Amino acid sequence: MMLRWYGLMLGAVVSTLGCVATPPATVETSLVVPTQPLAYVRNHQVMVAAQNGTQAQLISLPTDVAFAPVFIDGGQSVLYVVQQGDFYELWRYQLATAQRQLLIALRHQPQQLAVSPNDTFMAYIANDILYVFNLTTQKQVRIHEGVYSLAWSPTGKQLVFVTNDNRLLLQSLTVTSQLDQPTTLREGEIITWPIWLDNTTLVYEGVWEEAITLLRYDIADASVIPITSLRFSATVPAAGIQLAPDGATIAYIRPDDITELPNVWIVPLNQDAPKLILTNAYTPIWNPTSDGLLYIESTVEPSIFSVTATGLDKTELISGGHSMVTPVQYHSNPFTISS
Repeated sequence: MMLRWYGLMLGAVVSTLGCVATPPATVETSLVVPTQPLAYVRNHQVMVAAQNGTQAQLISLPTDVAFAPVFIDGGQSVLYVVQQGDFYELWRYQLATAQRQLLIALRHQPQQLAVSPNDTFMAYIANDILYVFNLTTQKQVRIHEGVYSLAWSPTGKQLVFVTNDNRLLLQSLTVTSQLDQPTTLREGEIITWPIWLDNTTLVYEGVWEEAITLLRYDIADASVIPITSLRFSATVPAAGIQLAPDGATIAYIRPDDITELPNVWIVPLNQDAPKLILTNAYTPIWNPTSDGLLYIESTVEPSIFSVTATGLDKTELISGGHSMVTPVQYHSNPFTISS
């Protein structure tokens, strides 16, 4: 059985998920909203800061054990999870009004929170089970068991996900209709971390000529072709694939075949040569202008750094100090379709 490599991208996945009915709750505080903020977790608290790491402000309560911030509403609100004893709560924080709203209480810890580009649904995984939560009706459905990773389509009406037995499945969603069974797109090969290039094209890590590489998959005709000359051994799968907001470049987070530490490759979609820009770098994300990334450097005291897409001008933005700094997310357009 192939081992999945998570690094700092995911926390421990725990028991079967369920929800608990809970009364609505709101809490208000004051906040000066930075322009195009980023969100991150430090010392179990959700923070919002300017893109350069300044103006850092707390948006979760000081007593919260909070994690997993995700921007919604075009960057106007942040969803995040709070652990309350043996339960977990999903909160929405509106940046302009500084209002917190409790959406749902969960019995177990959610992972890989991903909001659809149309801000209608939030998908997440718990105990390898995929759920979709409707942000309008505040109801959720159980989609599939044994799920490893997921990705929303640019329209937010379809969801692809990878199962632990290496199947790539497509689930269509609407606000009101009954869910159909998911469609199997690929199976019988190593598949990790799919992303959408447009409404009919995916990129995922898979096997080509007995080596691991990035593959482009056309949903319409089921054709598969490699998009890069990079080839790796099949012992350790990718730690992530991130499409730049302009849709022109991929950041390919690939553990080293020998050390298994995460390296970051820049892979242009115009067939230019890929370039290794970072070694031992966790959870990189693109900045809104697609000319650089933020990432966490794996040190004893992890900190958040920025770097250009060419690997230059490395700058520490947020010091880890004696607390763990966990993945960040930019306020930017949720999805940009490549031309």
